[in-house]
Amino acid sequence: MTNNGILTLGTGTLDSDVSGNGSTVIAGAVISNASIANAITIDGSNSLTISASNVGGKVTNGGTLKLTGGTSESGTVT
Repeated sequence: MTNNGILTLGTGTLDSDVSGNGSTVIAGAVISNASIANAITIDGSNSLTISASNVGGKVTNGGTLKLTGGTSESGTVT
């Protein structure tokens, strides 16, 4: 899917790649089996489980970020 705005993901599993110039907000316990090319913000006590290879943008982590393997050369984590 193409996201050029703000995509908010609640608790669940993401199986579709996210591209575009928008941002993705994690607002629950999210497991991603797909790539997220947007900037990612993990709020509060929320969590994101994702392969590092599927992170395509900057990650702002205020919750829990669990990387399940892979590598990321394009993203930064703050």
